[in-house]
Amino acid sequence: MAGLHIVPVSYRGSGPALTDLLGRQVDMMIELGPQAIPYIKAGKLRVLASTTKKRTDAMPDVPTLDESGVPGFEASTWFALYAPAGTPPHIVAKLHSEMSRIFSTSELKARMATVGAEVAITSAQELVTFQASETKKWTAVIDKAGIQPE
Repeated sequence: MAGLHIVPVSYRGSGPALTDLLGRQVDMMIELGPQAIPYIKAGKLRVLASTTKKRTDAMPDVPTLDESGVPGFEASTWFALYAPAGTPPHIVAKLHSEMSRIFSTSELKARMATVGAEVAITSAQELVTFQASETKKWTAVIDKAGIQPE
């Protein structure tokens, strides 16, 4: 999307990657999780841009990549609650109701914000639609980049 040629470095997780970034063994990284927040708050790392569609509540002064000249770029981490196929509808409804109640509390929203996460409560159908959209988007990115499994 940006026409950059960057040498990828594979890590077994954010911890080792952050260690190398802090030690100047690598020049940059894209971190989609909350692991970098303590280093950002301590002034040891500088955020150049957010990969999300809109600016985050955790870092409202940080522009998105879209705003920074990479139009259409959006990559964000998300989580969902799943149940086994065939779970009775009344159980699914109860799980959704209780999780919605819990994730709607100001206490949990505040806790999530401390790690840079924002709560979005959706229906099962909205999740199915979102997942299909994500699959289509990332399949196109993988195909265009010629990425092969290693």
